Amino acid sequence: MSVAVILPPDHRFDPRWLLQPLEAVRTCLGERFENVEFLCAAELTDAYQPVLGACARVSQLTRESPAAFTELFFIRLDPGYPVERYHIASETTVHTVDRTGAIRPHGRALTEEEDPGTNAHVFTRLGPRDNEHAWAFIHFPWGYLYRDSSWGAVDGFGRRIAADLPALEKRERTHKVVACYGGSAAWGWECLPHQVWTALLEERLNARSRSMGSPLRFTVLNFAGPGHVVLHQMFTHILHAHRLNPDVVISFDGVNDLFDGQLCDPSLVGPHDIVYQETQELWAQILHQSHGRARVFPPETNGPWRALNQPMTVLRAYVARARQFRRMAEGMGAHFVWGVQPVVSSKAAPSPEFEKNYLDRHADHRLESIHENCRRMLDILSREATASDREAMVDHHALFRRFGAEDWLFWDTCHLTPEGNGRVADFFAEHMATRIIPMLEADSLERNR
Repeated sequence: MSVAVILPPDHRFDPRWLLQPLEAVRTCLGERFENVEFLCAAELTDAYQPVLGACARVSQLTRESPAAFTELFFIRLDPGYPVERYHIASETTVHTVDRTGAIRPHGRALTEEEDPGTNAHVFTRLGPRDNEHAWAFIHFPWGYLYRDSSWGAVDGFGRRIAADLPALEKRERTHKVVACYGGSAAWGWECLPHQVWTALLEERLNARSRSMGSPLRFTVLNFAGPGHVVLHQMFTHILHAHRLNPDVVISFDGVNDLFDGQLCDPSLVGPHDIVYQETQELWAQILHQSHGRARVFPPETNGPWRALNQPMTVLRAYVARARQFRRMAEGMGAHFVWGVQPVVSSKAAPSPEFEKNYLDRHADHRLESIHENCRRMLDILSREATASDREAMVDHHALFRRFGAEDWLFWDTCHLTPEGNGRVADFFAEHMATRIIPMLEADSLERNR
């Protein structure tokens, strides 16, 4: 099978934008990447060669040249990249690759070979078959599922977990399981599996054990789901961790609860601390054929979105649910870590070439006041968290203040780049090394006596 990567038709961008799409193709193809041919306009060869490496095969892109290959990856740094301009054989498999490394089928639905979890159970069989636009929400009796394999394999529940969960139920006492929860930033949105903070945390914890001569071995599992608020995390923990009995539970959250909480029905947020994801009302309209009745969230307006709930009401609801999750996890015998998410404004200054450049070009001005309220609520939480909360808390919002314009840590307002994921893994590893691992080691020694 011959494979070609079609490079963007304009190289007037920082070459670092190209690194993530290339890493995605390399990860997807594995050993086959060594035989890839790169195609670009003849006048761009000299500009691209240093980025690709001296050994990379770069050929001229013409209208006809893609027809010689059986698999094509079109790198799209411009959303309007004209794939249809080129002659492509009918049997050729075509993918597009965006700036974050998301690989998606072009002009077709995913096949079961590409995503084996498509028919994992009845709710995936009844769900969507096209993640072209990454709106892969799936109805499920407890909350919802979100399945998008654009950045790598996911299982039937949309999780980025490759471990054998039943085998972990029978693990040795020195083998510790860390179960992680959160929304899209915790899931690793816009990053490849090996770049996500949970994978990096596992590497750091096991490297520490080896260097310290500790008997402990760690498996870190990512149970996060795009769009999840803390209530979804608790449901997921009940559904999927009850047999595992994880030794440590980490929540990495805040943004979804604080953003959605401003826009949800006030009769649910204030009195009941109930925050939900925006698809829920849309599904209710479809299920009950009630499109003629007004919904609350998302707002039915083209103008600026206005908060329906006061920031302190929203913050109280988030803190109440985070504390509830802590009680649940600790009641099941786990150590709990409350990771508070950072946002791009958590930094001292944005990266001008990447973060600011992207946000200036793609900002949704309807949401400005909602995002600003989120930042203010995170500031309040950083200042006013109780001593008990701080014992379990890793406040990434406050910790990211040390980073500035030279650090490219965010793809957008809240989703982390690979480097940003690395910083998060570092802070969690440091907290565990000082607060939790000594207790895990002492417990293992006590049980072995």
